[in-house]
Amino acid sequence: MLRLAATYADLWNAEGPLQGLEEISSQQAAGDAACTAIGRDPATLGRSASVVVKLPMAQGWSHSSAQGKQPGPTSPEEVAEILRSYARAGLSHAQLWLMPNTIARLEWFKTVLELLDQGEA
Repeated sequence: MLRLAATYADLWNAEGPLQGLEEISSQQAAGDAACTAIGRDPATLGRSASVVVKLPMAQGWSHSSAQGKQPGPTSPEEVAEILRSYARAGLSHAQLWLMPNTIARLEWFKTVLELLDQGEA
């Protein structure tokens, strides 16, 4: 499938959803190798992925108690930096999988989008 993407596609979507940045590196390497094998510059193939974004839970809840995992970031700035790290790793597009996916958390995420729009480092 990667060979077909390398040959014909403008954008390739990594298998996911990704839970962390480390999960993309082997997939990126495989995409680069497929491009190289057909003589295509890997930089000309856009990269995308579904990315899990763990948002702060409602008061009284935590990721560790709700999901048996470590807590996620606690501020919009931390979430924005996580998303920037995916861009630095080569993703040109991300489909966000927000957890928990509630109206209150979507409203909270608005600040993250504003920070990304401002290009704050």
